[in-house]
Amino acid sequence: MKKRTREQLQRELLAGLKRHRRYLARKETPSVPGRSLRNSHNHSIFHGYRSIDAPELLSIYNISKEDGSLYTQAIDFYDQIRRYVGQEKCVISFKNTQVISAAAIVVIYAAIEESLQKGTARATIEWSGSNSAVVVNKQLRNINIHLLIQRKQITYSFRNSQSMPIVRGTSNQYVDDIIDYVQQFIYENEMSPEEEYIFADAVTEAINNVGLHAYPDTDAQDRNWWLMCDVKDGQLFLAIYDTGVGIPATVLEKKWFWASLKAFYPEEYNELIKLIPGFESSGLKFVVPQKLKDAQMIYLSMQGDVTGTRRSKHGQGSKSIRALVDDTEDGKLWIFSHKGLYTYPAEDNETGLYKLPKQLPGTLVQWNIKLS
Repeated sequence: MKKRTREQLQRELLAGLKRHRRYLARKETPSVPGRSLRNSHNHSIFHGYRSIDAPELLSIYNISKEDGSLYTQAIDFYDQIRRYVGQEKCVISFKNTQVISAAAIVVIYAAIEESLQKGTARATIEWSGSNSAVVVNKQLRNINIHLLIQRKQITYSFRNSQSMPIVRGTSNQYVDDIIDYVQQFIYENEMSPEEEYIFADAVTEAINNVGLHAYPDTDAQDRNWWLMCDVKDGQLFLAIYDTGVGIPATVLEKKWFWASLKAFYPEEYNELIKLIPGFESSGLKFVVPQKLKDAQMIYLSMQGDVTGTRRSKHGQGSKSIRALVDDTEDGKLWIFSHKGLYTYPAEDNETGLYKLPKQLPGTLVQWNIKLS
């Protein structure tokens, strides 16, 4: 009997999994006790493979509802990946997915990559079979997610005018290549030197923040970031994600923290002083999150040093990160970290600060930039 290839085995597995799902649907039998088949994001184990299903709309922008929001569904998918991929044999399934946002997929990609590095169990991908399958599957192939899941070596090409894959790097690795790609293929060499400088400064600042702050107890070669660059409906979506300790944790360690807290949140500052006299020198910074939400901590990180004593660019608030939005008509900046979201400009919310229904580990910075 001729030995079957890994690709043949994967095709047989996915075909069998589809038949198994149809059988469960006919029997109307939940495959996880206490959970309905329809609502389960991780609902099927077939021949030892656990199916982890992406939602129909894979996006983290909708945070308006506590239960059932797009954001919550995406983070549930993320959590399942972190829990099972690499530890058990898994099928990462996009079979019902109709829409994928840049911010969500870069987070999911990072979760898959880190999970595979921590375990040896096999994983395979199930492509979309939805009405939008052609578009969704093209998106997934463009970012090399199938090669990642198959543990194949990925090399980056910045000379493909059609798309740029998700890039994982450390320090300032690939930054020049990324900026050159944006200039050449997205702006078609129409960016002025000043515009290119603003763009490069924003990306460099965000990536530098990863190396300097996100992984305080990690060797430099392991301080990873992931970058996604995509164009859709006349907008450039540029997202940078890291899985570090998060902004709410790092901002507490800044020398300028107390001055900024007093300047921007005087009521909360005074409450802390009343609670613990001599609070600034007490070392009890762990009490701060009881008075300040994660979104407020992100806001403080974007304001930085208000004392005027700063000697370096870092920690003075990320003016260059905001400048990319200020320089662009209808631009928008999103910063997710832990259970906080900061948006700039604020628009419908006076402060641009939101509490997330579930925690997103690390930090995600995304710019939406309208292309002329």
